[in-house]
Order: sequence, then structure tokens, then C-alpha cells
Amino acid sequence: MNLKILLAFGFADIRELDRAWKILYGQVLRSPHDQESGLVQIMAARSLLAYASGETDVAAVLSRRMLERIKQPCPSSTFAHFLLTLISLRNGDLKATSSYVKELTDDALMGRTCGWVGYIAWATAQVREAKYGAAAAAPLVEELVDFGPVSRRVLVSQPDAAAWLVRLALKTDQKALARQGAEAAQRLGRDNPQFRSLVAAASHAKGLDAQNPDYLWRAVETHKDPWARASALEDIAVLLHRRRQGVEDIAPVLERSGDAYLAVGAFRDVLRVKNRLWNLGVRSRTSRWPTLPSSEVKNLTRSETAVAELVAQGLTNSQVASQLSLSRHTVAFHLRKVFLKMSVTSRIELVRVWDDTVAR
Repeated sequence: MNLKILLAFGFADIRELDRAWKILYGQVLRSPHDQESGLVQIMAARSLLAYASGETDVAAVLSRRMLERIKQPCPSSTFAHFLLTLISLRNGDLKATSSYVKELTDDALMGRTCGWVGYIAWATAQVREAKYGAAAAAPLVEELVDFGPVSRRVLVSQPDAAAWLVRLALKTDQKALARQGAEAAQRLGRDNPQFRSLVAAASHAKGLDAQNPDYLWRAVETHKDPWARASALEDIAVLLHRRRQGVEDIAPVLERSGDAYLAVGAFRDVLRVKNRLWNLGVRSRTSRWPTLPSSEVKNLTRSETAVAELVAQGLTNSQVASQLSLSRHTVAFHLRKVFLKMSVTSRIELVRVWDDTVAR
């Protein structure tokens, strides 16, 4: 790989976005005689830069164009599948997510993962958690916090990884593992204080492990990754709720989080934040947020649309409840109304008619 492109990848990974941009857009990187592979590498680096900057729609377009140019599957196509997996997951499109994860699995089986092993492990863990719950992803957490080569690669290149790993370990009552993940992030932050993304990730992970909002606020102030910043804000709101703080303290933090998620196209996260606000009795200030990127079905409420979308993607009631921060009883109640309004009698019928309905 061209050394300048490799350097741009490194800067984008640690969220030194201005420096990556200058390399990728501020100077001539290739001559007309360069091979097609050189252009694919530039597109890969630019797609990572767009993703790291929160421009997920741009990153998705560039990644798809990469796949169109690549004649034979290779490590570059694996990277494109990785980015498209994360983008579709944040968008709330679990069907597309499943498709891209299958591509990643095929890449791994065929030995096309050179340099991207950590990325694949990270994406796979997130998809497992989204589709099947925290317990399904828990077995991967230990390998991702052991501070070996794969672990370090994930923690360095993904500013939200340390917090996600700690959060998942706590959900599955693996407190020692949560502490291990937080300490791994802090070690990277101490050893590399010049990189704000690593320092922010360390504060975020420690704040979750210690249940200390001061560290989480420090992460909000320090994070250069827009999605990670939104995540830290949501974690603060959750902690304030556990401490029985008033709605007047929690709601503004959740609203900031929702706005930040929306800015990077993270519709799945927007929907979760919206439901947290609704559970607090705050509804009037969330109307500016869409529920999902797909169109709402006529006559369904936003909550019913959200439940129907996830059920149509194959999630169980328990999984939908986890995604939307609702109780299973509430999900079942919404689903009964969806069946009635859409004139279907089973989940199988809903899956069959859903795509045609929302496309009209």
C-alpha cells in the first residue's frame, strides 16, 4: 500500500481527521499510470475518513463504489464489507447488516482478512449483540479485551469499542472483565496522551466501570468521534436515571445525545434514545427525530412502526424490547395492534408483507 495512504488510514483510525483529510484531498496521490488497485486504496481510506467524521452516507457510497471496482474479492473488499456492516447497523437496517456480516464471514473463511481480523471480530460482536442480545456477544468480549494484537488494534481504531465492551461485560455481570477492558483502554490512553481519541476512550470506559459521571463528561468533551460522543452522553443519562435524578436533569442530556446520533445517521440509536425519553414521560421534544430510515406505514403509530420493522427483520419480542428499551409486554401490545391494522395473523405474514408495504 502507498505509504501516504497507509498514513492517512492511521490518522483516520485515531481520529486525527484534519491530517487525514490533507493527505487524501490536499495533494496528488497517484499518477495516470498507477494501477486500479491504487484508486481502490484511496477510496478505502476516504471511506474510512468519511465514516470517522460522521458522514456515514458518504462512507456507504464510497464503499459500494469500491466493491463495484474490485474484480476479485480481496482485503479491500473485506474492509468495504466491514464499514457497510457498521453503517447498516447504525441505520437500523438489520437485513442489510446480516447480508454484510455474511460477506465478512465468507472473507474470513477464504483467507481474505489480511490486516482486518480485529475489524471483523468487532463488527461480528456488535451484530450478535444487536440481533440476539448481550449474552450472545459475551463470549467475544474476553478476546477483545485481552490486550493482544487484535485487541489493541480494535481499541486503537474504534473509539467506541472500549466503552461498548465494558458496557456489555456489565450487562452480563462480568465485572472483572469490565474492569479489564477499562484498564486496557486506560493503558492505551496513558501510553499515547497525544492522541485525544485514546484518552477519550479511556475516560469513557473508566466512567462506565466506576459508574462515575465525571469521567463520562470528560469523554464527551474529549471525544473526536461524533458517534462516540453521542454514546457518552447517553451513558451519562442512563447513569443519572439510575441515581434517581430528576427528568429535568436527564432529558436535556438525552436530547443532546439524540441530536448527535441523528447527525451521523444513527437511526437505530435515535430510536433507543427517543424511547428512553418517552419512558420518562417526555414526548413533545422528540418529534423532530425520525423513528427509522424507512417510511412509516399508514395508520401505525411511531412505536408500532418501530416494533413492526424489527419483528419483520426477524427479531423476537425480547430482542425488540432490548433494542427499544421497552418491556416485553409493551412490545407484545404494540405487535397485536400491528397485526390488527395490517390484517395479518402471524409474524410470518408480517415479514412477507412488510417490505412491500413500506415501499409504497
